[in-house]
Amino acid sequence: MKERVNVLFLYTKEYDEVTAVFTNKGDEKGNFDCYAHIGQHSNCSVEWTSEQKKAKPKQYKELLLELESIGYECVVF
Repeated sequence: MKERVNVLFLYTKEYDEVTAVFTNKGDEKGNFDCYAHIGQHSNCSVEWTSEQKKAKPKQYKELLLELESIGYECVVF
């Protein structure tokens, strides 16, 4: 069974990288679970997310496919 996650895809221009932020997987400190091609699973702060731009579908398409291939059911925001 796939794990359902709410995902916000963010683009970091400085690194030309897209990060998937799991908005329903946060903690009391304001950190979220996230995932990127390089580094894969990690944490990110709410401050960091507010400094990034929302990724466009063509930017996050590959990362979405990767998440689905490893067992996530993604609800994209």
